[in-house]
Amino acid sequence: MTPKSLGLLAAVTVVVVAAAFLLRDRGPAGAATGESERLLPELSARVNDVVRLEVTKGGETAVLEREGDDWVSRDVSGYPAKFETVKEKLVALTTLEILEAKTKKPENYAKLGVQDPDAPDSESALVVLKDAGGSEVARLIVGNSEYSRSGRRVYVRRAGDAQVYLCKGDLTVEGGALTWIDKEILRVASTRVRTATITHADGEVVSAFKGVPSEPNFAVADVPLDRSLKHASVGSQLGNALAYLSFEDVKPAGELALAENRIATAEFVTFDGLIVDLETAKIEEDYWITLNARLEPPPDAIGPTVPTPEGEEAAEPEPAPPVAPEKLEEVRVEAEELNARTLGWAFRVPSYKGEVFARRLEDLLAEPVVPEEPTGEPAGDTSEGEGEGDPPVPETADEPTGETATGEAGEDAGKPEEPAGEGGGG
Repeated sequence: MTPKSLGLLAAVTVVVVAAAFLLRDRGPAGAATGESERLLPELSARVNDVVRLEVTKGGETAVLEREGDDWVSRDVSGYPAKFETVKEKLVALTTLEILEAKTKKPENYAKLGVQDPDAPDSESALVVLKDAGGSEVARLIVGNSEYSRSGRRVYVRRAGDAQVYLCKGDLTVEGGALTWIDKEILRVASTRVRTATITHADGEVVSAFKGVPSEPNFAVADVPLDRSLKHASVGSQLGNALAYLSFEDVKPAGELALAENRIATAEFVTFDGLIVDLETAKIEEDYWITLNARLEPPPDAIGPTVPTPEGEEAAEPEPAPPVAPEKLEEVRVEAEELNARTLGWAFRVPSYKGEVFARRLEDLLAEPVVPEEPTGEPAGDTSEGEGEGDPPVPETADEPTGETATGEAGEDAGKPEEPAGEGGGG
């Protein structure tokens, strides 16, 4: 028996013992002690017989079934349900205590949220519990909840019974199938990640890396010498990709054409030896990923965190942070647990996350600098008069030898007219 099943049995055992203590001297409906009676007294004795939970709300039905020590969602192809959520709801149903009998009039049901789930604009939830033989253990309509000084209270009625009760208990129920499963895939802090490498179907490789965990930003490999990054932290788009990875939908991998639509693969390597291999496929507008994890002890040394300019000698590798054997064992267990939850499944991730797994080097680079076009004017002194760059002033037959063209005959006399745009730029 696993810790999860033991946890459910222990929680329910506490409930049953407490209920027996409260009821032992009460008489009918707790009249002798004034204690509230249980709404579903028979459930305390049979809760561990429950193997199927059906919830209908807002036009959606979620079906959860127990398989061994785990609960799975039948609506999501048997993907594991959140064990703690299922346990919480079963215990809450078992511990509901009647505080007050309310209305029996159907016209008042909508106000309390306990109308039939298929009624127009109904916000109630129909909860059905079944045993392994398919027999109903309980059937309950859950309505509005409210807070009071004594705790949370909820309006409920047993299905097929007109009476509505106000009960003490914390019971909120959602109907969507995805609300019953854990949509988080994994969390790998960016400080753990040493390299994040994306390989595209056409062969392009994009890689971001750190030399030591304390470095604030990820460097980007193979940046052209005539280009620059958009900003210093742009490589962190890759390095932080697994900091929180969740999904919007999940299907058995065999149900999707993943190989035909694969656009890239990715490898994330941590300083402590965890490697996560990830494949990305784009089907229509959706990004689907598959992943698996493994342990590979890190190398003794790692390379520099900045590219080496052409012609310069590469920096010496830095010593890698040591990893203790017990830490490697933790990582091995982490990889096994991740694979147990993910192998065989394909996850539809948010589009912004899928775009990260499809990043190209050009997406990380700033726009290239375009050189300015020449103006068409020659360089030179732009001051008035003669100077460097001015054409020589020819002598004329009428001018005496050694006399300038600015003599008494008049300024610039005999000087040929300059074409527009030439000369000293004046």
